[in-house]
Amino acid sequence: MTNRKFNTLLMIVSGFLLAGCAQSSRSQSNIVNVEAAAFTNNDSASCNGQPLDARFDRPVLQNGFDNQLFDAAVLHYTNERRCANGVPPLAGDQRLQQVAGIHSEDMATRRFFSHTSPVPGRETLRDRLRGGGVQIRSAAENIATRPRLQIAGGQPFFVVDSRNCSFTSQGKPVEPHTYNSLAESFVTQWENSPGHRENLFNPQFTRLGSGGGVQPNPEICGDIVATQNFAS
Repeated sequence: MTNRKFNTLLMIVSGFLLAGCAQSSRSQSNIVNVEAAAFTNNDSASCNGQPLDARFDRPVLQNGFDNQLFDAAVLHYTNERRCANGVPPLAGDQRLQQVAGIHSEDMATRRFFSHTSPVPGRETLRDRLRGGGVQIRSAAENIATRPRLQIAGGQPFFVVDSRNCSFTSQGKPVEPHTYNSLAESFVTQWENSPGHRENLFNPQFTRLGSGGGVQPNPEICGDIVATQNFAS
């Protein structure tokens, strides 16, 4: 009788976690146009990018999210997809990255998911870009959330020890994303959504900055909230 009760509880908990994962895989896009202004690219754009090196195989931890690695990895996969579709690659922009990282951190810590922020002075994308000293002609923003762990959509998984982030799926441990796999999964998510794909492959945009934040989620050891900021 004891074992039967334990197995039932495990199935109920697992079902709740799957529902939470489905709710967390969300995304939105936003576009603004502002007055023309000069800008300086921080990193050159090229379709002959090198594969990501071993630094990007670091696991994404619940504490100490590395926005520099995430930004570089998102830029890599965004340009890989743009080049494959005959669209000029984007150059990395540190100020855009900083603005994206701040918005992602705001969403993660204040628990909202929107292009409109409750933070004074950062309410709209226009506000955030101006506040970050970003000079643009036009800009767009993609946002999305995903689990920090590599949980496949619709794939059941089981709790071993939730306090120590121990889960199994198909008899194997569920590992946290690396910065490589996390960036690729976000870019794929945006690519597969019409509105976000339009921003991703817009040939008018020349610069990109991306950032992420870890949102507490004790049931699955955290979600990642990500922002892509495009500009020309």
